[in-house]
Amino acid sequence: MFGLPNLAKFAAGLVLVVATCLLPESRADDAGPGTAVGDEPVVVFGSDHDFYPFEWLDESGDAHGLNIDLMRALGREMGFQVRFRLGPWAAMRQGLEVDGTLDVSDMYHSESRARRVDFVEPYAIVWDQAWVRRDEREIRSLDDLAGLRILVQDKAYTQEFLEEWGRAAAVIGVESEPMVLAELARGRGDVGLITRIPARQPFDRYRHDNLVPSGPPLLPRSYGLVVAKGRPELLEMLNRGMAHLKASGEMEAIERKWLMEPDPPRRLFLFLERYLSGVLTGIALLLGIGLLITIGLVRQTRRQARELATELGERRRVEDALRSSEHKFATAFWSSPTMMAISRLEDGRHIDVNQAWTRKFGFSREEAQGRNAIELGLYENPQNRQRLVEALTLEGRASNLEITVRTRTGDSFIALLNADLIDLGGERCILITFTDITDIRRWERALQDSEERWKFALEGAGEGVWDYDVATDRLDASPRFMEILGYGPGDFGSGTMPWRDWVHPEDMAAMLRDFEDYAQGRSPLFQTSLRLRARDGQERWVNLRGKMVGRGSNGAPARVIGTIVDDTKRRQEDQERLSLEAQLQQSQKMEVVGQLAGGIAHDFNNQLTVVRGYCELLQQEPLGERGIALLNEVVRATERASGLTGKLLAFGRKQVRRLAVVNLNRVIQDMAGALSLMIGEDVRIEVEAANNLGNVRVDRSQIEQVIANIAVNARDAMAGGGRLTIRTRNIVLDEDYVRRHVGASVGPHVMMAFQDTGIGIPEETQRRMFEPFFTTKGEGQGSGLGLSIVYGIVRQSGGHITVESEVGRGATFKVLLPRVYEHTTQEIETVPPPPRRSEPATVMFVEDDASLFSLMSGVIEAAGYHTLASSDPREACRIGLAHAGPIDLLVSDVVMPGMSGPQLAKALMEQRPEMRILFVSGYPKDVLDRQTVLPPGVRLLGKPFSPRELLAEIQRILEARSTRGTGEISVPPSD
Repeated sequence: MFGLPNLAKFAAGLVLVVATCLLPESRADDAGPGTAVGDEPVVVFGSDHDFYPFEWLDESGDAHGLNIDLMRALGREMGFQVRFRLGPWAAMRQGLEVDGTLDVSDMYHSESRARRVDFVEPYAIVWDQAWVRRDEREIRSLDDLAGLRILVQDKAYTQEFLEEWGRAAAVIGVESEPMVLAELARGRGDVGLITRIPARQPFDRYRHDNLVPSGPPLLPRSYGLVVAKGRPELLEMLNRGMAHLKASGEMEAIERKWLMEPDPPRRLFLFLERYLSGVLTGIALLLGIGLLITIGLVRQTRRQARELATELGERRRVEDALRSSEHKFATAFWSSPTMMAISRLEDGRHIDVNQAWTRKFGFSREEAQGRNAIELGLYENPQNRQRLVEALTLEGRASNLEITVRTRTGDSFIALLNADLIDLGGERCILITFTDITDIRRWERALQDSEERWKFALEGAGEGVWDYDVATDRLDASPRFMEILGYGPGDFGSGTMPWRDWVHPEDMAAMLRDFEDYAQGRSPLFQTSLRLRARDGQERWVNLRGKMVGRGSNGAPARVIGTIVDDTKRRQEDQERLSLEAQLQQSQKMEVVGQLAGGIAHDFNNQLTVVRGYCELLQQEPLGERGIALLNEVVRATERASGLTGKLLAFGRKQVRRLAVVNLNRVIQDMAGALSLMIGEDVRIEVEAANNLGNVRVDRSQIEQVIANIAVNARDAMAGGGRLTIRTRNIVLDEDYVRRHVGASVGPHVMMAFQDTGIGIPEETQRRMFEPFFTTKGEGQGSGLGLSIVYGIVRQSGGHITVESEVGRGATFKVLLPRVYEHTTQEIETVPPPPRRSEPATVMFVEDDASLFSLMSGVIEAAGYHTLASSDPREACRIGLAHAGPIDLLVSDVVMPGMSGPQLAKALMEQRPEMRILFVSGYPKDVLDRQTVLPPGVRLLGKPFSPRELLAEIQRILEARSTRGTGEISVPPSD
């Protein structure tokens, strides 16, 4: 018998012999690429020396890992010898891509690498795992890496990706993935990225107490073998070898060995080698005890064997029935027209697929078995696998998951996926059925798109849609229909909408008549225009159009669908356009009447000047008492006629004005007493004056006339008494207001509003109330010039006037004048001095009106002046240029045929710059400025004037020593 120590030695030796026999040859070799060993070629495989579980070197320098076993299997399959050369990854890439010392290596796929090496068909999808120090930042996605210092293996895929990504603060490359975690644990960098499979291994070199994995896997990419560029025969050989290994199942065995085991295979060997003697001693003791126990167990086993024989007979019958059932299931599974697949729940690898599945996806049954959907590239979105597992975990089955899947050729289709958990051989698996619903979804989308385009086209064109059921009187309406009336889509639920309550009573009969015409075939289309009452109570004009889509048993329309268009804005615009056209026509008519009235008044002024002049001359002659009395009546008649022409000129905007900057509040305040007397005690006046009212540039006497005329007009409208409210405000007229009111201008204005409580003004009267001589009063009760004078003064002042009135509800006149930002001017009354004989002087008088020329030339000459006179301006120019002596003063009409007064003055002043000028005219200066150019600062005497006024003005000019004939003549306030 062996002693205990000898027994331990024997057992240890035996274990060592067995372990040595079981261990494959793995030491790295230095054979070069393409070297032949015997009749077989040699392929040199080089890669990372520390990349578990794919390849690494142990303490003895031997190579281990998935790729080591894979290359040996490929060598046996394809007939070549393999030599391994493992070292730092950067050096290995140099040997493969540049130096040519390696034939084959392993890499993650990328477009840039594909330009330097050729990839064998990949066999795995690999992710990176982020590691961080405990209690530091969490990495939930790739975006969380932005701006961080990231530790990666030097020259690895992750480093290339991050450098191209460009969003990391720094990419720090180290020699190996264990070094990544070691450097991170020592405090270097913010996060480390290493391959997920090594990251989960319990090796001490991967363990660091202060590190933890963070977040989901990142950067998925395909992984496999690569061949140096320019080796197509080697690439083709490796691809064929991989296909053979997958078909035989050897590839699956290699993957299961390295990718599923948590510990490396050398760990047990190293443990036994270190502690073998102690272990074997314990084993020897246990063997003695076990022998005794075995003898007892043998007896018990024989007894149980007899019992099991009986049970086995029954079990065989059950198994036969089960095999029959499984055969039937397999037959139904394989021949089913529905795509079906069975895969493991744990890793998703296919156990079997049926014939319909292989036809649709393009993979053979053998190609699908042992590979999962990710490896086959079936899921367009890899997260769909997770969705499926979550649904199965929570509910036990997954129903009607709609996902997009891809076939082998890259074509995609929409599948309706249903899955159930089943048990196969004690392993939890998934039975999945796929139904291609691509065409169904395409038809649904096409129908939906068609409906959406139809609705969008109608809604985009502002049209709503309605559907009317004639039998139930139910109307279904689109959101746009409801929007037109101010209702929301849910205001009426799903019940009948009260469409009859919306229709204006005056339009109901016409609408029903139009519908009856369509129902009886008298009209090809139902269409009508009507008013509908909106939610806010306002009326909306709409156009309805519709067509029948169904008839009842009696042939009458049973269902009509159509559109609704909001026509309110167009109708309002048409009404506004008609109003503007009416305003424009009225404005143009008033303009023509004004020009006619102004022209007549101007010519009449000339005749009044002649009559008045001769009357003054007759007053200087010896006449009897009766003759003087009759002559005075003629003078008073000319004065009354002059007042009438003044009114006509005011309407025609050709009245001579004395402009000043005034405040309308002050004007109204100064007129308060006069207005009270003017309109009587039975009318109460209320003034609402704005505190900060702006100023306007007007003729104050004209504005007083405007206020007086409107007040008198209001008094006449309140025969039984009432209230007149005068308001002043600062307002700004915008472009919209100006667009709707002909003659108004954009900008800041001052408004005077006169609101009475009288009988109101009919609409037809409002259209003509500003025309001259139009009056609604009886004969002899009014001239009809009051409001026409108001109109002319306001328009001549650059303003605008409006009237708002309804019969029985009073009237409001609004006068709007442009606001000026200047201080008010002090008005100075200029009283002409009495005429007296002047010093001898030469005066040239030019007037084209023959009667006025004859009168006034005689008056000037009778006053003792040397007179050069002509009724033709051209002849006057020749006379003036030919005159040898001085011409002290030119008195000329402004507007004359052939040559204007300013033109004549300019021609004469070139020869006589000291000559003084006095213009006479029946038009105001601002009107003359639109027809000719007056010299700056020139005097202007308005017609009609008396001989006395003319001589006084001549004497004033000749005696003004500061006056110069070069246009530096001051203008009197009456200009």
